[in-house]
Amino acid sequence: MCFHKPFSVGVGWCCFYYMYIMSKSSEHIGLIFRQLKSVDEDDFEVSWMLYCNAFPVDERRQLDVQSVIMQQSRYRYEVVYSGSIFVGILLWWQFDNSVYLEHLATTEGMRGKGVGRAMIKQFLQGLAQKVILEVELPNSPLNRRRIAFYERLGFVLNEYEYQQMPMRRGGAEVDLMLMTYPGTIKEVDVVDFKKEYERNCFSPVANYI
Repeated sequence: MCFHKPFSVGVGWCCFYYMYIMSKSSEHIGLIFRQLKSVDEDDFEVSWMLYCNAFPVDERRQLDVQSVIMQQSRYRYEVVYSGSIFVGILLWWQFDNSVYLEHLATTEGMRGKGVGRAMIKQFLQGLAQKVILEVELPNSPLNRRRIAFYERLGFVLNEYEYQQMPMRRGGAEVDLMLMTYPGTIKEVDVVDFKKEYERNCFSPVANYI
């Protein structure tokens, strides 16, 4: 589930470090994305604190479950820096028929400064597959603002019923909606996405949940 907060064509399977240069008005935001493959890496602790604080309990994993997820070849856990300053996380999956942006968050001090927008804009460049992310139902001003944030970046809200499978022990399914870029998807695409989600994101950790 994406927070203000949701690809391999433009990113590459083996590139752990790469520089993104984006502009906001007259300012330039230089973002460094680093892929982590283990919860034991130095940068993981600070990113995990952001992850735990940014997302509702039922939309995030416990640490032992996350440790298994990070070993999956289709998963990318990326920490984002502006120079030496940690500014956010971008966590995503490469599916067969789409790219699934599962979590995106910026640190509290970076919110409202264009960092999240810069992360997504660069992320979308060069992608040939449909990008899918989840948002909460538009039943509150905050949720509607989050949807509008993605709409300004070219994402489209799809009206199909959708429930996210449990992500943690004792967790529940969560009613969400799917946003896609570019354009909309058909109901058959939602069915395919659910199958890929279950196969890649749920089945490897089913015994932990």
